[in-house]
Amino acid sequence: MPFDAKGPFPLSFKGKGSREDWRPRSLRRRLERTRAIRDELEQCMRDLIDQFKQTFRPPRPAHLTLHNTGNGQYVRWRLRASRLIKQQYFEFSGSEVGTNLLHSLSPAVREVYLDFEQERLKLNLLYGLHHYEVKSLQHYLDTVHRLGVLKRGI
Repeated sequence: MPFDAKGPFPLSFKGKGSREDWRPRSLRRRLERTRAIRDELEQCMRDLIDQFKQTFRPPRPAHLTLHNTGNGQYVRWRLRASRLIKQQYFEFSGSEVGTNLLHSLSPAVREVYLDFEQERLKLNLLYGLHHYEVKSLQHYLDTVHRLGVLKRGI
């Protein structure tokens, strides 16, 4: 983000011609749009899980599930549980569990699993970016509001 240097400070506090709109009203509109997109992505994640369940009937060697974390909700792979094997989340790439699972599948099934994996990765990335932007915008707006209260009180 380019800033116009005015005076001894390298930031454009009140300079003209800024391309960014930092007014709280504009940022609140952006926050609402970003929340709506994030919520749509969450629904797409749920739809992906449902589509996987419709594509593969039980027993499945692994399935997609929504994992709630402190940083949002993400689609993860889980192994089928049994009394001897605890359910665990795993990735296909960079994971021995994922690689072994892929090798155990027929080529046609493996191809479909990898298509679901590609969509899962894309949705998780998009959701994460929008979720982070929502948190950041909300934090910024809250902080600017508190700063305004502080300025009025001084």
